[in-house]
Amino acid sequence: MPWTPPSRRGRGERGSQHVNEGRQIQMLFHGAIVVFMGLLFGLPFGIAVTTGWGEESVQAWRVAHAGMVAVGLMLIAIGAALRHLVLGQRLASWLVWSLVASAYAFTLAVLIRGIAGVKGFQPTGPILNWMAFLANMVGILGSLTGVALTARGAYAALRTPPAGWK
Repeated sequence: MPWTPPSRRGRGERGSQHVNEGRQIQMLFHGAIVVFMGLLFGLPFGIAVTTGWGEESVQAWRVAHAGMVAVGLMLIAIGAALRHLVLGQRLASWLVWSLVASAYAFTLAVLIRGIAGVKGFQPTGPILNWMAFLANMVGILGSLTGVALTARGAYAALRTPPAGWK
């Protein structure tokens, strides 16, 4: 029996293929935007520290600043590695857009936390807390989906024989 790529083993995918460059550029672009937003969140963080806005506000802006820079760098890192993954185009699209949606959802959640002082960890209280909660849930689900698909694509790449192998 001839060797069959993992993505064709009963999964309905259209062959074993590496993720295309366009999706890689999307990840790099959105990662750069999220890093930029995280750097901008450093401005209110610095003001909160130097003008005594209170520890809770300082903490909120610290998380916004450092967290969004980290999320943006994660998008850039996964985007840089994307061409090595083996996924069908549909799954590659899910990977990219779940991580991009996650990044922007987390950006919205930390911005609401910094401005309104709500945490958004539970679906209770004022409308801004609910908005932050929903943004956090989109961020969590998107991150889990995107990272799981990244692992799947990397595993498929490990199991795909090199070109010319028989």
